[in-house]
Amino acid sequence: MLKEIQTEIPFSLQTIDIHAPGQEQWKKRYVYDIPVLHLEGKTIAKGRWDKESIQKVLQEWHSNANSTKTS
Repeated sequence: MLKEIQTEIPFSLQTIDIHAPGQEQWKKRYVYDIPVLHLEGKTIAKGRWDKESIQKVLQEWHSNANSTKTS
């Protein structure tokens, strides 16, 4: 789903395996909430979420980023 949204709204995506060595902080924080999406350090979704809600947040973020570049 995120790859599909990414074709419409450009953003970079980093995935973290919370079960991998060295990721204990994420596992402790989100073990019951995965998947979790962060945008610029802020949690925008966790657990179950739908394409439309994520798309809306990313569109707003992308619009704000573009308006800042043109100001």
